[in-house]
Amino acid sequence: MDTTIFEDVPVENDTSLITVEYHDIHGVPCRLEYWVWDDICGQSLIYRIQDTDDDLRDKIDTYINNSLKISADGEVTKKENGGYVFRSFNFIVL
Repeated sequence: MDTTIFEDVPVENDTSLITVEYHDIHGVPCRLEYWVWDDICGQSLIYRIQDTDDDLRDKIDTYINNSLKISADGEVTKKENGGYVFRSFNFIVL
């Protein structure tokens, strides 16, 4: 996988990345981040908007819900920024 497609992923100044992994989900290159921001840690699965359509986005959402061990009472948020989709989850207040 060409990870250089994620070189311009926006990261907020006060966010610290703990680890970054790369995955191929249904043929879509994805970046999985573990991060800390303002005494909250969490995870974000990131992919480029241009690499997906509505059907693939639904499949990725299903993958997140079934495969990424989201806590039972967990919330999954969605944000689009800089040509990327950010699906964030597993929030823990430190």
